[in-house]
Amino acid sequence: MFSGLDNQFLFTKLKMKKGFTLIEVLLVIAIIGILASVILVSFGASVRKKGRDVQRISFLKQLDSGLELYYAHYGHYPPAGGSDSYGFIYKNRSGGSCSAFNASLRFDNSTSPGFLVSMFKLKMLPIESWNDPLNPPQGDHGNRYNCRYIIPSSDCKSTKKHIETNCMPPGSTYNANSCTCKPQKYFVHCTLEGDKVLNDEGLNPHAFEISSDPPWLCLKNIPV
Repeated sequence: MFSGLDNQFLFTKLKMKKGFTLIEVLLVIAIIGILASVILVSFGASVRKKGRDVQRISFLKQLDSGLELYYAHYGHYPPAGGSDSYGFIYKNRSGGSCSAFNASLRFDNSTSPGFLVSMFKLKMLPIESWNDPLNPPQGDHGNRYNCRYIIPSSDCKSTKKHIETNCMPPGSTYNANSCTCKPQKYFVHCTLEGDKVLNDEGLNPHAFEISSDPPWLCLKNIPV
């Protein structure tokens, strides 16, 4: 049998085992704080990526509507002044796949000073201008995440200089009827950063793509 003193000693010992020291409590709080910070930083970066993708896709959808308004008014899509693909590979689309031949294209991108100047001058878009959320451009290929507007070179029988002089001269009134470049089809895409679920189910899982009907071009790869 335990004496009263022994019982008191055992009770005190058991009671002490149920608690935590101040150091243990502070250590647990510190670990929880570190884990929460890591999770919040990771979550915040993911949210920012998705937000930028939403902006890109929203712009592309507005652009698609604007391009159709432009076509309804002028009977052709706007010209494009560029010709360099910046490392992207475009192929002529045949059925549900792409042929082995690269497409001959003209295009502008969202970091070009003259990107779709005609669309903004003619108020075909509900916005005055647009730049990619990662502008100045980031990445090894300079403008990897920018949206692009692409037309076939075969629809433009004029020179690049003629297009810039007569179709979208900076600071002057745009006159679509003076253009000898009258594209009958187009292709636009934006490279995405975040979840692929935002994709429009095009052939490239990393880009949101819109094409005139029927689809005539596909994007084969995006530089990484």
